[in-house]
Amino acid sequence: MDVAQRAGVSRTTASFVMTGRRDMRISADAEQRVQQAARELNYRPSLLARSLRTNLSQTIGLLSDMIASEVFAGDVVRGSMTTALLHEHLLFIGETEGDPEVEKRLVLNMLDRGVGGFVYASLSTRTVRISKTLREQQLVLLNCLARGKPIASVVPDDREGGRVAVRIVRSDGGEEVAFAGRPAECLPSSSLFPTLDEAAGFFSLGATGYSATRRVGHYHGMDLHCLSWGIEPLEIEYARSSFFGDTSKFPKGSVELDCALLMRDIDHEWHSRPDLYLSREKTSLSKCCT
Repeated sequence: MDVAQRAGVSRTTASFVMTGRRDMRISADAEQRVQQAARELNYRPSLLARSLRTNLSQTIGLLSDMIASEVFAGDVVRGSMTTALLHEHLLFIGETEGDPEVEKRLVLNMLDRGVGGFVYASLSTRTVRISKTLREQQLVLLNCLARGKPIASVVPDDREGGRVAVRIVRSDGGEEVAFAGRPAECLPSSSLFPTLDEAAGFFSLGATGYSATRRVGHYHGMDLHCLSWGIEPLEIEYARSSFFGDTSKFPKGSVELDCALLMRDIDHEWHSRPDLYLSREKTSLSKCCT
């Protein structure tokens, strides 16, 4: 019993469905019956026969200019292979080492084997020169952009990738603090610190902080110990604080954010400090060791 007989369609209809041809009107119901019958019979169409007719072998060529020497190369290859397999394609991988002649030979050899499209991956994000032979094929660029006439490209979003965002909310869902910004080249003109070194020195002397607890007026104390105080300036997109934004405490215009600084990837330790208690009667802070 073949697929056509089991699906109750003609052999021609079954052949068109299994080879993916769309130049004949076939109802959705008939197509589903053929595919179901093929699954039940474990039938797989001959890709070799299809490639002889279409001159396409359901393969994609991945060309690179030495990405194999990079740490992220494994992710690039795995991602490409996974996506290809999801669409029932296989992947050919070629390394050009940045040599135009090697690239040309790889492209022609892959085309001889029926490769239907190419992905060109670059070692670093940059503008590349794409050969005429490669431009004439179905092509997507990865981690690079083409000179001259644009080609479909996938590149990292360095601006969004470097974005820093923080949002702290209260237990009732109200917003306490919200901030977003990006690393900047230098401090803004509004900064109270003339240099980053002076800013780092200032904050290194104030490494003690206190956080609120569930008990009103009770604060846990912590000391931040760092081997270095490397900081970066941030370009501020927006900054909000429910505390400083309360005009009953701070009249409009009385508080201004002069700059934003970022510490990251720094070896550090947190050390406990005596807790603080806010005395409502004396309206002062008193230390208490716990």
